[in-house]
Amino acid sequence: MEVPIIEENRVVGSCHWEQEGLRVRFRCRIPGRQTVCKLWLEHKGNRTLLGTPAPGEGGLTLTRTVSQRELERSGSFPPERVLCTSDGPKQGQGVRFGDEFLRHIFCQNGWSCRAWEQGTEFCHLWPEHTPFPVPALFCFCRVRRGTMGRTVIVRLDENGMPVLWR
Repeated sequence: MEVPIIEENRVVGSCHWEQEGLRVRFRCRIPGRQTVCKLWLEHKGNRTLLGTPAPGEGGLTLTRTVSQRELERSGSFPPERVLCTSDGPKQGQGVRFGDEFLRHIFCQNGWSCRAWEQGTEFCHLWPEHTPFPVPALFCFCRVRRGTMGRTVIVRLDENGMPVLWR
């Protein structure tokens, strides 16, 4: 299947994806672009970071294989489109980060985000026998068990700062 790569409401490239057993392989290409960006899978408003494309073949390219289960858990499968952003996911007016440290954490692979009533909620699968995905923010996290396994959830308020759970 092929979906468009969108930046600021215009098509800038294409992403071909195919299922390979329990995994999904993505091949993205943005011709003519050389500046750094992030690519986000989107399905019904849910977004998951796909990665950062690298220069090659007359533009930027990204090839990545991801667990279909992880994509389904984040709500971004099957992808309707791929968003190209220069600084992280956008929802409404955009995700605000309180500082560069938080931006760096949540713009890494594996985090998905969605709006919640007071800001943005970030989720990350946490498989058994693996290190905690965000030790610096452990006191702001909630861990949930579901059919997909353990998930770490962190909420940022409208100012991009972590929120303690009640």
